[in-house]
Amino acid sequence: MARKEDEIQKKLVELEISIKDEEAKHQLPAARHNATDLSTTDYVDAKLQKEAENIDVSLYQIGGYVCIIGSICMLLAHLQPVNGWASLFTSSGLGLMLIPLFVGIGWFFYDFKSKIAQLMTVCSLGAMFFVILSRMDIRPIFANMLDLVMMTIPLCVGAALLLKAHVKRLEGVKELKDNQPKK
Repeated sequence: MARKEDEIQKKLVELEISIKDEEAKHQLPAARHNATDLSTTDYVDAKLQKEAENIDVSLYQIGGYVCIIGSICMLLAHLQPVNGWASLFTSSGLGLMLIPLFVGIGWFFYDFKSKIAQLMTVCSLGAMFFVILSRMDIRPIFANMLDLVMMTIPLCVGAALLLKAHVKRLEGVKELKDNQPKK
């Protein structure tokens, strides 16, 4: 009987020690030290971790943009314009479209906060872009299925990287809002 009671006592002591260890792990860093001996290592570690997360988000964004631009370049390499760029400025009246563009650019340099100047510049650039595209005769160059798949893979990877960066950035913003003191 005494042997069983000794084993029970040993088990109780081990249980108390494990409970104390668990409590020590869950205490705040300031509670582990004396009130006058505050350590800033936890703050510095948290700050370094946050900076590493920001760098990760930036790398995801850069990688996503590079993949998408590479995919677009591969797609444009398989398109062949038939007529030249010089023929667009001669007969299409594109030269007349340069007048509002230059007026908008001049007005924009004079007063860069003017919404009318911004609108005039952007609208004339957009109109010129669509006129050039509508006048061009573009013929696709033969591409087999493997080429098409190889063009779409970087596009999908880039979109996934941009989505991952966006989600991580939203998680960081939500975490910052949650950590703010409530009024």
